[in-house]
Amino acid sequence: MSGLRGVIFDLDDTLFDCTGQLTEPARQRASDILCSDLANVTPDELTHLQNKLSKQLGSTGAIREIGARYSVTDAMLESALQSYNRDDVPEILPYPDAIETLDEILTADIRISLVTTGRSTRQLAKIERLDLLRYFEPGRNVFIHEPAAGNPDKGSQMKVAIEAGLLTPAETACIGDKLDADIRVGNRLGLTTVR
Repeated sequence: MSGLRGVIFDLDDTLFDCTGQLTEPARQRASDILCSDLANVTPDELTHLQNKLSKQLGSTGAIREIGARYSVTDAMLESALQSYNRDDVPEILPYPDAIETLDEILTADIRISLVTTGRSTRQLAKIERLDLLRYFEPGRNVFIHEPAAGNPDKGSQMKVAIEAGLLTPAETACIGDKLDADIRVGNRLGLTTVR
């Protein structure tokens, strides 16, 4: 890691427990809505199915697949999707060592940036709720891959982050939780990767 001048962080499940604090409650909300129109299935069963399907289809894809399997009305499906993806972010907390780690990196005069995937409004709300605006400033060092809006893929956003920091891939590390979207992409770009 000698020669390291920059670090790109992922947000969800890297700087905070997104799965436990946001994803699981959101899946439960969506299941509750879907079950209000269905007999013979419980919200817990649908939440379990969402967890299973999301590994291949992503969270939104899992809800859509459940809607198709159970012939849920379009209105009910849309309501479940909106409940899952709502913009208001409840109180969330960073991982216990996240702030200390960010402070230590900055003390070492290493540039940091954030490359995350999701709806921009929701991702920015998470950054604010986590009190990370002092580290990550939209328009400066926050880069959001928003698939639904047709934004560049996460790898393209990482390249933009590297260029914005006046860095090279060889002097940049990528820290994230997903093997495909964070680690493989970072490796392909020539970054040092940390999972």
